[in-house]
Amino acid sequence: MQVAAQVRSGRLTSSCSSAIQPGSMLAIMGRSGSGKTSLLDSLAGMDVLMLIAERVFELFGCLQAYVTQQDDLIGTLTVQETIHYSANLRLPDHMPKAEKRTIVESTIVDMGLQDCANTPIGNGHLRGLSGGERRRVSIALEILTRPRMLFLDEPTSGLDSASAFFVITTLKNLARDGRTVIASIQQPCSEVFDLFDNLFLLSHGQTIFFGEAGIANEHFSASGFPCPPLRNPADHFLRAVNSDFDRVKATLKGSFKIRDFEAGSTDPLDRMTTKQVVKILTESFLNSEFHDNALAHVL
Repeated sequence: MQVAAQVRSGRLTSSCSSAIQPGSMLAIMGRSGSGKTSLLDSLAGMDVLMLIAERVFELFGCLQAYVTQQDDLIGTLTVQETIHYSANLRLPDHMPKAEKRTIVESTIVDMGLQDCANTPIGNGHLRGLSGGERRRVSIALEILTRPRMLFLDEPTSGLDSASAFFVITTLKNLARDGRTVIASIQQPCSEVFDLFDNLFLLSHGQTIFFGEAGIANEHFSASGFPCPPLRNPADHFLRAVNSDFDRVKATLKGSFKIRDFEAGSTDPLDRMTTKQVVKILTESFLNSEFHDNALAHVL
């Protein structure tokens, strides 16, 4: 199944066209307020025109599922009980109990929750799961119905780098089963960023880049903003479109150290405002093969 979408919603100030292949994982990145959640909400079904290449039906399958940032779980239940009760509520009544149990067990294995299956979720009065484990339980509840598309709003928010890597690796494995995984993500480490197949970079609703994550650096270099050595590419992309850096530099403008740094810096981002950088990158994308490829799948 291939999905293409044209979106205009919320904080998105222009239409965004893209195509996402099944079996792949897309990262939606941008500074806070750039339109990531608005785009994700739109793709998940609010104010969206979706062109679906083929209709997918399974015995108990559904088209899509959405995992929000909040983990709304009952703290006194164990992982297995939580997933089991959700399966009884969400799977068809005519499905045999043995089949439901099989789905629950396979979901626990898929999400790497075997070691904590009998551990309480936990709350303010009861010690339970870690943040990463709670996030994986939330994802497990959504994949019980075997959705073909999985949307996640910042699934690594509040997690340390190891937990974030575990969560995204688990999602990568789900994508390999033929699902389309789309996640907004904030400031990923290089190991996490490398797991994504595609990147959608936004700035105030404008598309800065859409294409293969592995060649985004090449596009930035061709646009005049190469990633400096030893810098995380994801940090570099976000640095280019984050106007907060302009305010920081303006505040520290009187510092001799800042002036000396700017004078000796070879990074073009240090000599231009974010508005100038975004304008160049936006125009560069519109005139690139990446933009043409996206439109070819939509039109």
